[in-house]
Amino acid sequence: MKKTLTFILLIPAFCVFSQPLIEWQENIGNVGYYAAGGFQETTDGGFIIAGTTSAFGNNGDCWVVKMNADRTIVWQKTFGGSESDGSGFVQQTSDGGYIIGAGTSSNDGDVSNHHGGGDMWILKLDSTGSIQWQRVLGGDVDDQLTAIQQTSDGGYIACGKTASNDADISGNHGLSDVWLVKLDSSGNTEWSRCLGGSDNEYEADVQPTADGGYILATYSDSSDGDLDNNLGYLDGWVVKLDADGAIEWQKNFGGFRNDVLRFIRQTADGGYVAGGHSNSFPSDISGNDGRVDCWLIKISASGTLEWQRTFGGTHDEIITGLDLTEDGGFVFAALTYSNNGDVLVNYGQYDCWIVRLNDIGHLVWQTSLGGSSPDRANAVLETTDGGICFTASIHSIDGHFPVAFPEGSNAWIVKLNGTSDTGDPLPLSPPSMTLFPNPTSGFLHVELPEGARPVTAALIDVSGKILRPVTLDSSGNMDLSDLPSGVYLLTVTDQNGVGYSGKVIRE
Repeated sequence: MKKTLTFILLIPAFCVFSQPLIEWQENIGNVGYYAAGGFQETTDGGFIIAGTTSAFGNNGDCWVVKMNADRTIVWQKTFGGSESDGSGFVQQTSDGGYIIGAGTSSNDGDVSNHHGGGDMWILKLDSTGSIQWQRVLGGDVDDQLTAIQQTSDGGYIACGKTASNDADISGNHGLSDVWLVKLDSSGNTEWSRCLGGSDNEYEADVQPTADGGYILATYSDSSDGDLDNNLGYLDGWVVKLDADGAIEWQKNFGGFRNDVLRFIRQTADGGYVAGGHSNSFPSDISGNDGRVDCWLIKISASGTLEWQRTFGGTHDEIITGLDLTEDGGFVFAALTYSNNGDVLVNYGQYDCWIVRLNDIGHLVWQTSLGGSSPDRANAVLETTDGGICFTASIHSIDGHFPVAFPEGSNAWIVKLNGTSDTGDPLPLSPPSMTLFPNPTSGFLHVELPEGARPVTAALIDVSGKILRPVTLDSSGNMDLSDLPSGVYLLTVTDQNGVGYSGKVIRE
């Protein structure tokens, strides 16, 4: 029998930079599928979080959670219809309510005026989470909302991508375009614009600028229409618009391969920082560490490239959230598959990776958080007290996750102290279990550390779907003879609530 596993909490000796410590963490969600997307610190010191859940028997609902300053849930609500609905963007509005950016395929329940395929769906909530108004925008093909912000006049600017050219959409340049919509405070459309060329433009981020206009970051493989040229396959594309949505200037950035910009923020000097990922080397890209790296560029107010940085290891890293910090620097959230290069440690398949930079894009600290299953950070921000907070969608029940949720994907919100003084050290060794024979043609034996006994177990397929609960006999054996050939994840929780997971290959 294996000896009892001893958990050691320590900072690796090879860490060059100081690392932040966990100040607090909360799992929100229960049994079923929950994904946390966008979030914001609210004026009362709490948080508003938007996401998606299918835990209530629907294809997927928009899910919104309000937490107070001590992280207790004040209210949580779901919105949607009988088809697939989900949200990933939320902002507290000037009246104390919230604007929610979502997508919908429904035309019933909370949703009305659906056009076809997937549509943009925008909800205005009051401070208690009740719907004040909702708008469905789109055409007869798929239209996706990718960002929304309140504007200085009390209205809203929303952007997404569209393949439609009818109903609410006109002026499509070909294939899919970026679509920009300006709404008034009641959700009525003031103007809309399609931006792009004859090939594809993809997911975009939009932010109001100090001069009353807008800045937009996306990626494109076009070289005509609104674009002057193309440097490779996909280019990062930044567009500055005036208050009426007319293009003031546009620039594309990249190399000869695929270069993606997905997030943009205006900096204190009037310029902009944009983040995404790249697998190119020449042109605007240098220092690529592997296949795909996180990529950050700083440009002037007129779009001139001032500097660019790449971060990562020999595998793939992709930025999933970006924010400015009070000291003039930057913080980004990413997913990482590496455990080398700029990435100090990897706990499983892919991890949440949080990276803080100074004002010229040099690394201040970085940390990975996760377990042995896929875990993805979705958004990040600096809190008013100088901490760093991020949301994530998790599948692990080990590693950094002290509460085991063996069934489904759960939403996680984590506060890092932003320095390195107090809290729980981040690096840790996940608990281990032994599975044999593996690959197996039928029976599988599960061996946990000494003193641990399995209480619950579940099998998860490669898409993350829970297949069924698993029964182990008194010797720790299970019968998988009726399982189709393939690769699965087995998750086990012991009598102390400790989670274990491992890959199972069914021959």
